[in-house]
Amino acid sequence: MNSKLTLSINHEVKEKAKEYAKAHNTSVSKIVEQYLDNLAKANDANETWKEHLSPIVRDMVGTLDPNKIIDDERYQYLMKKYS
Repeated sequence: MNSKLTLSINHEVKEKAKEYAKAHNTSVSKIVEQYLDNLAKANDANETWKEHLSPIVRDMVGTLDPNKIIDDERYQYLMKKYS
């Protein structure tokens, strides 16, 4: 069942979306619907792998910033050691 959704977007973006939809024989509504559906599916797929983790590890996921875990000197040491 379809339902209406009101979006507020930049005028230029709207016009480009209309042109794109026309060039691809579809509608802006269909493009948005497909995008949101793909987004939801990707989110579900990304969450699925967490089901196999223990509760403690699952709670830890995402708590560390990967850019701050290892300093460059430590990284180089580990790369040399395990390469």
